[in-house]
Amino acid sequence: MAQKNYFLQVYAGSNAPWGTTQSLLVEESGKTTYYLTEVGKGDLDTSSFTLTKAELNRLSETLKKMNYYKLSRNYNEESVDGLRLTVIAEKGSSKNAVTWENFRTKETKLLLDNVNAILKKRNIEITY
Repeated sequence: MAQKNYFLQVYAGSNAPWGTTQSLLVEESGKTTYYLTEVGKGDLDTSSFTLTKAELNRLSETLKKMNYYKLSRNYNEESVDGLRLTVIAEKGSSKNAVTWENFRTKETKLLLDNVNAILKKRNIEITY
């Protein structure tokens, strides 16, 4: 099976062996899959849909505005439990994976505000 080329991957939730996590996987084509999972128990909810070109452009612009590809890879990496937000994005030759652990920044707010605005009509909200 060929590996999917994801433009954006967002993982949010528990940084402990309990609780819930959310995953949002967006392919370059706009095909998107959302998972709500209980740690150690499996999926509670899944949803698949396709983002419009305008929604994909909004995500690209958000990453550009937050200077995503130049962010550090880890924020508060010493944290052992609580909440974690990991964002992996790839566009052309630019790629980065950034993790915030129990740490919010203006970048996390900007990203989640825009992602959640797109997801709202699908009754999904990424929480962190």
